[in-house]
Amino acid sequence: MNSSCSVVNRFNKGKMLNILIICRKPFGVTTDTYELSKYLTDKHIVTYLCFSPKTVLSDNSIVSESLVLKRIDRKGCLLSRTWKWLTSCIKACREGYDLVYLYYFPLCSIVRLACRNRVFILDIRSGSVVPNPIKRKLSNLLIRIDSKAFNHISVLCESMRKYLHLPLNKTHIIPLGANPVDIPAKKFSYIHLLYIGTFFNRNLDDTIRGFAKYFSEYSEQLNLRYTLVGDSPSGGRQRMSALVQELGLQDIIDLPGYIPRDQLKSFFERCNIGVSYVPIVPYYDCQPPTKTFECLFAGMPVIATATAENRNIVNDDNGVLINDTPDGFYWGLCAMADRLSTYNSQSIKDSLSDYSWHDIMVNNALPFIESIVR
Repeated sequence: MNSSCSVVNRFNKGKMLNILIICRKPFGVTTDTYELSKYLTDKHIVTYLCFSPKTVLSDNSIVSESLVLKRIDRKGCLLSRTWKWLTSCIKACREGYDLVYLYYFPLCSIVRLACRNRVFILDIRSGSVVPNPIKRKLSNLLIRIDSKAFNHISVLCESMRKYLHLPLNKTHIIPLGANPVDIPAKKFSYIHLLYIGTFFNRNLDDTIRGFAKYFSEYSEQLNLRYTLVGDSPSGGRQRMSALVQELGLQDIIDLPGYIPRDQLKSFFERCNIGVSYVPIVPYYDCQPPTKTFECLFAGMPVIATATAENRNIVNDDNGVLINDTPDGFYWGLCAMADRLSTYNSQSIKDSLSDYSWHDIMVNNALPFIESIVR
């Protein structure tokens, strides 16, 4: 009996599948990989292969006894690190897993071609978002070339599939989501803005300047604060901190830096308005922002730039859509202040019930993965 038949027999008998997840990012760093692993380990055995974290992660990142973590040391130059990663992935894929769920990285097609008898799903979370148009086009071209080696591909949304020119017959949509945040209902007698995410290539200084303009006009009428959680490799937090000092808002705008995912609840408790700010450009237009879902699932209306994916989610009942400029952010604050009394935390949460990680994983991702093994 061949290996594919034995896998089907084991699956039909209700036995656990042995699944390998390959992702360069350490386990627990990104929400979608964490949620996939969590729900897969409810039914199957999962091995998660990744680079070792730069800093020690909390023990809360371990979700199940059915999860095995394999970490690859990231020491060495780029060339040696790439070689170590590729050879480690190939070695792991040859260990007889029923399925390999591989999160995209450049040259991942080499792993697929070296392990032709293994069943793969390629997950593409994003196209390139680098500002340089030539580098961005080359990176997206490499994604398309790498993807040709795979028979099964997962992406976040249809607009991303079209943007990357991925074949319809190979591609499955597993949307982005979030978990409801168990916190008290929000009060809307004040404005405390919350941004969570990377500072890289987001133009968040626009939001600070727009906030500063609004603060100068309305701070005596309304209690105003702004918290931005995150950083960027290029020192974005330091530059924004200097801007805050220049504007004299160091007691109003807080920049606490990177905060681990399992320590964010207190920020959702303190703040009551979310910020989902990305530039309105083609390479972000097709990218559903995680922060939009996270804030709405905390019962917080959002001020969001009017990208195509944000327009699918944000409406008058749960937020304000704005242009990607300081004046656009200022206008968004004016509109938000006018609507404060109309918002209801529970109604905001309920409007996104189809986007909970539970529904996405149980009704979409897991059936898709198991059907590929069949």
